[in-house]
Amino acid sequence: MASNIVQDPRTQTRQRRSERNRMFATSDDNAMMKQILATHVPDGREVDVKPILNLTEDILQYVTHVGDGEKRTSEVGTLEKTAGLYDLEGMLETLAFIIQKISCELACRCAGGGDAHTTTLVLFNTLSSYPWDAKFEALSKLIKASIDVTKRIIEFKELPSQYISEDTPPMSIAIGNIPVAAYWTIRSIVACASQIVSLIGSRNEYISSTTEAWELSSLAHKVDTIDIHLKQQLIICNEHINEKKYLESFKSLEDLFGTAPHIDNMKIIAKLLRGQNEEQQPLVSDEIVILDQLYRESRMRHENQYEVWYSVYHPLIIEPAVIKYIKEVWNFSKKMILVALDPQGRVSSPNALNMLWIWANLAFPFTQEKEEDMWKTENWSLQLLVDGLDPYIPDWITEGRIICLYGGEDIEWIRKFTQTAKAVAAAAGITLEMVYVGKSNAKERMQKMIATFAVEKFSYFWPNLTSIWFFWARLESMLYSKLKHGKSVENDHILNEVMGLLSFDGSDQSWAIFCRGPNEIIKTKGVTALNTLIEFEKWKADIQQVGFVGAFGGYYKSIQSPHHCTRLILPGSTGGIPERVVCAECGRQMEKYFMYSCCVE
Repeated sequence: MASNIVQDPRTQTRQRRSERNRMFATSDDNAMMKQILATHVPDGREVDVKPILNLTEDILQYVTHVGDGEKRTSEVGTLEKTAGLYDLEGMLETLAFIIQKISCELACRCAGGGDAHTTTLVLFNTLSSYPWDAKFEALSKLIKASIDVTKRIIEFKELPSQYISEDTPPMSIAIGNIPVAAYWTIRSIVACASQIVSLIGSRNEYISSTTEAWELSSLAHKVDTIDIHLKQQLIICNEHINEKKYLESFKSLEDLFGTAPHIDNMKIIAKLLRGQNEEQQPLVSDEIVILDQLYRESRMRHENQYEVWYSVYHPLIIEPAVIKYIKEVWNFSKKMILVALDPQGRVSSPNALNMLWIWANLAFPFTQEKEEDMWKTENWSLQLLVDGLDPYIPDWITEGRIICLYGGEDIEWIRKFTQTAKAVAAAAGITLEMVYVGKSNAKERMQKMIATFAVEKFSYFWPNLTSIWFFWARLESMLYSKLKHGKSVENDHILNEVMGLLSFDGSDQSWAIFCRGPNEIIKTKGVTALNTLIEFEKWKADIQQVGFVGAFGGYYKSIQSPHHCTRLILPGSTGGIPERVVCAECGRQMEKYFMYSCCVE
């Protein structure tokens, strides 16, 4: 007796799930790859899938939202407005047939019990004439899980072909993985569609089995793994593109300088200063403060009112190719450099910083010839030492006052020296102006010294650390400028005096300079200068004949000891360090040592 056995629809669904699980577990990727590629016969049409993907993502966010009816109604209105922004009308008309065909295929296959692998290949055949990204987009609205992979495929398609071609290894490897990614994503969509059909057919009676949950979880894991791999490939491709852009930008910079002269230098300046983004962070340093001060002073002159000041406030926004050019072509290492361009964009000086520190804009156009001409008009004077640093000193020079610049950080010597100097000035009946200029490369200690000066009022001092730094920076600039032009202490008086001051500072000695007027000036060691003042009675009679500075200097030289130990510390990153340096005290050649220093201040 025959009987008809009607299976529960849920039993049929579980059997189909089991069949698909076995296929998923045993399918061979190589064989599957051949089957997928056999379906791929693109006819050259291009489909902009990104707007469809954006709309699909919005729809999926709406349908998965759990909220009250009023909110959902509001979201429908928003969704309709958003859809209008994607300009999909013409595109949907073009793709309506293929989308409808895919929907019918999914509905029939899922309802009829076909296995997932076969259904997936049928869909591939349906989409045979479309490129891989369009295959993804045609079904991406059916399952949210495929959106990330779809986005990744679109990102590969949008990579600039002028920097990376399809046969370039990073790109070719990624393209080889796209068919497999397409297969597993569409197969996941088929599985989810079948699940949805079963849920609709059984209404609220359907209960998902552990096996079905495992299948969906496994497929999700598979697609996630594919997405991670595609992300890694995309990173490699973008690194390849960035390197190409980097080299292209560097080459364009070389060509730009190589084709100078230009009509003006604005094209070069724009190329150098154009940052990677518009966000600018403040950068505070002594060099920037001084440059800003020079700029502000220049704006006070009527003829400079219409000049433009361009600046980059943080080096991180400068393009990497520009940084490479500055390091490799302009030899930038650590210390600040200032490359000067003439009005036609040609490099007039590879480093005009020394000229700028010494003479400011008077050294324009900052050529070597201009530097030589500037030195021809200079002599050793207080004006050269403190030019532009102090508002009072120029008036004191004009009035003929005795001026004493002194430095060091021996607080006991400073206390005795200032007290004795003031007493001698009163006894000699002269007006003595004393200015403390500190010590180089000792910001934290100078901050403490400034606080001490403010309390004990030893003498006039510069309360601004930048002024102290700039005084010593100008001395270093004078040294390097002179050495660059082949000068030595034997044949250049200014270099001899500058090197003497830097030697006192490098040897941690106190020192003092006494001067009157523009040219009457004498440099002294701190200890000997104090002894000279203490023994004022022995030389005060000479003041009437040779003046205070002359009498002081004459006695100083008579008691000066030939014994000395002098150090001259030159930063090693500045370049142009001379092989031979002679002592500013005795003229003997100085020994050369290597010193490694770490200065936190």
